[in-house]
Amino acid sequence: MIKSLSIQNYALIDKIEIEFHHGFSVITGETGAGKSILLGALGLILGNRADLNIRKDKSKKCVVEGEFLLDKIDLEHFFSENDLDYDQMVILRREINSSGKSRAFINDTPVNLNLLKELGEQLVNIHSQHQTLNLGKFEFQLNVLDAFINNPVLLEEYQNMYRAFRKAEKKLQYLISRNQRLKTDEDYIRFQLSEFESVKLEKQAFEHLVDREQLLSHSEEIASGIMQCRELLDEGDTNAVQLLREVVHVMNKLSGYHTPIKSLAERLESVEIELSDISSEIAALSNETEFNPGELAEIKNKLDKYYHLQQKH
Repeated sequence: MIKSLSIQNYALIDKIEIEFHHGFSVITGETGAGKSILLGALGLILGNRADLNIRKDKSKKCVVEGEFLLDKIDLEHFFSENDLDYDQMVILRREINSSGKSRAFINDTPVNLNLLKELGEQLVNIHSQHQTLNLGKFEFQLNVLDAFINNPVLLEEYQNMYRAFRKAEKKLQYLISRNQRLKTDEDYIRFQLSEFESVKLEKQAFEHLVDREQLLSHSEEIASGIMQCRELLDEGDTNAVQLLREVVHVMNKLSGYHTPIKSLAERLESVEIELSDISSEIAALSNETEFNPGELAEIKNKLDKYYHLQQKH
């Protein structure tokens, strides 16, 4: 039952506090006395939508607070399910501040309007003559049935079993949802793995492909340079290997006359051998630089996949 109602800055009311006692209470008055205003204020703490213009003084907040005794109604499960502090005396409060923002509280805990309305519907019935709206509500019918059976032991046993069932149902839904998320994650990871396996590039293989791609992309420029080097080294009419060979021949003839000349001749012979080897290796490069458009396209495709995965992951 409702024990008290406190109203501040609502409609025509500056401040009023009403105490309700056990039994039947009647508020009477002629038309315009303010009976509907009291019901409107009560409706605020029962979860009704607020008219932001209802504040008497627009510079101050409107506060409506009601105390309800829960000695004849079992709502402990409601408070437990919604993580609210339970006590047989529950306080509902609604505030509308000077900016028009509305806030709702149950036992000083901020709640949303839907939760306040859900609790309010179980505490108070507001109806007019000939209205029987509650008769069609499942919760009301259930309360009437429980009151008719009048077996609190059986009711408590059923409620405990029902709460255990709801808890198990929530756990099952959580596990089903979690399993679906894990399956989705597994599918995505397998997809990523297949992407990586489609590339299969070790570090050395990747470096080789990069080098090969550079070689094939610039094969014409490289081939031209190699040809020029071969001409200068040993294929031209006047080439470095031939000139060096003649120098070595002259130095060898003079080496018997002076010891340092012999040493220089030996060094020149080593240079000639090294230069000849270099010339041969440069000639061998000619075969590697032959342009192959099919191979180049395949390498570029592999590298593109690798770079895409590298950027993606």
